Amino acid sequence: MADYGRQLMKNEDAPHLSFADDWKALSGATILHCAGALQFMPQTLAEMISTVATKPRHILVNRTPVSDATATYYFTLQNTGESIAPMRVESRKTFVAELAALGYSLQDNWMCLENEFSIPFSDGRKCSHFDGFYFRLEE
Repeated sequence: MADYGRQLMKNEDAPHLSFADDWKALSGATILHCAGALQFMPQTLAEMISTVATKPRHILVNRTPVSDATATYYFTLQNTGESIAPMRVESRKTFVAELAALGYSLQDNWMCLENEFSIPFSDGRKCSHFDGFYFRLEE
């Protein structure tokens, strides 16, 4: 996806916009925007942010599954019809608390009604929607 983004930007006048394959490349960025990808990463957002030298001032997360019913996280598989991939569902409380521990405050949270899932044969694990978040680094 990063390669695709770079290709799209070749003909655009947007020197302030970049796409990276490595989390450490976001050091010094003003805004980090993650849309529909965090659940597929091997590390949590807080773990990745903690590795950069200069944290981004703003973080926009869209279309990520979180749960109020779990204490930490759990894994399942997401079937898109074209592929199947492991997916992490994080605890909302833990997701927000881990970023708060890095100095971020939650500014806004919204529902992404276009995404949902239910895990067959589970103990009722499901998400009626994914979530979006806006965090700001406090000084």
